[in-house]
Amino acid sequence: MTGSQNTRGYERYFAIDTHREYHLVGGQNEDREWVVPPRRVSIEKFPEWAQKTFCAGDVVVLETTTNVCNTYDIVAYSEPQCQDHKMTKLRWKNRSSD
Repeated sequence: MTGSQNTRGYERYFAIDTHREYHLVGGQNEDREWVVPPRRVSIEKFPEWAQKTFCAGDVVVLETTTNVCNTYDIVAYSEPQCQDHKMTKLRWKNRSSD
């Protein structure tokens, strides 16, 4: 992984690919084993799914698209049910400046 942020030591790594009617999401651990196999989650059900799924210590990568701000808000401000402390802060990276 490139960039200045060290992402080693986190428990799970998620990717979210946004489509018009659903998000394609999946998560792996540091050993690249699927902890949440890739699946489609409808836009309507995504806030509830995110609340149940994301935990403190998760790293989430979002596809930059026209509706990324709404997705970011759902992920960043969900209150994870897995642990008592807040989810790792998400960090924006402008890929056009690379």
